[in-house]
Amino acid sequence: MLGVYLSPRPSGGSRPRFAIQSGYTLVEIMVALTLGLVVMLGVIQVFISTQQSARIQQAASRMQEDGRMAMALISRYFRMGGYTTYPWDKGSTVWSAAINARGFPAVAGIFAAGQIVAGSTVNGADAIRLRYQGADDGSVTTCLGRIIPANQMGDITLSLSPANPPQGRALLCTDNNNPGGAITQPLVAGLQGMTIRYGLSQGVNGIDANGRLRGATAYVTGPQVPANQWSRVIGLRVSLLVQSDQDELTLQPQTITFNGANINAGPNPAPDRRMRYVMGTTINVRNQAP
Repeated sequence: MLGVYLSPRPSGGSRPRFAIQSGYTLVEIMVALTLGLVVMLGVIQVFISTQQSARIQQAASRMQEDGRMAMALISRYFRMGGYTTYPWDKGSTVWSAAINARGFPAVAGIFAAGQIVAGSTVNGADAIRLRYQGADDGSVTTCLGRIIPANQMGDITLSLSPANPPQGRALLCTDNNNPGGAITQPLVAGLQGMTIRYGLSQGVNGIDANGRLRGATAYVTGPQVPANQWSRVIGLRVSLLVQSDQDELTLQPQTITFNGANINAGPNPAPDRRMRYVMGTTINVRNQAP
């Protein structure tokens, strides 16, 4: 008699298999890291660009503010030049040839009619000295705010600071007739240069048939004005070179033409990447104009 032996089958009705592994391969991880790095670099680049744009906008706004303020102050006091309370004191604007960076000789008495002498240059920038009379109502002041009493003379000087730091020079005002001695006060910073051109009334001695000064058709430097012709000055043309106080704002050093010279020009320009621009205006000397 034959016996039949049955072997047990594995549960589940199938043979055992190896367990399937799950996860990421090394290639997938490297691809993910690369994509993440690219995204991160893009975010950093956007941040840097935004930050640089903000710096440029801030510097440009500050430059415009400094330039406009300096030009407004200069224009205001240029227009006051030669102001007189009484008709027999007309022509009292004085442009001093003895300008220097420290002080100025005192001038006593009333202005001589038509008394105007040459301007000067301080440390590569033009400077100018103005004189005018006070008013009864106390409305006439110096650029430092000191009220000039009636029948007294205001004597101020506008120039740039002698030092030339990287952040720029300052517009200075000197009150030469201050009772306690001359006082110099910085008004506006961020300037690099200032030039002044003088408008001469044209014609025979600048006088027309009615005895009035003619309009200016030529603007010249101080040394180009004849010593006996300063009474013909009826206008001023002012140019300012304004610069940013921050560096590293431009990709390359700017080449700016100012007063006939190039700033940061040449094959080896100065390692300066500040922003600069030139602004100018023409001012009528009201008390000298026809």
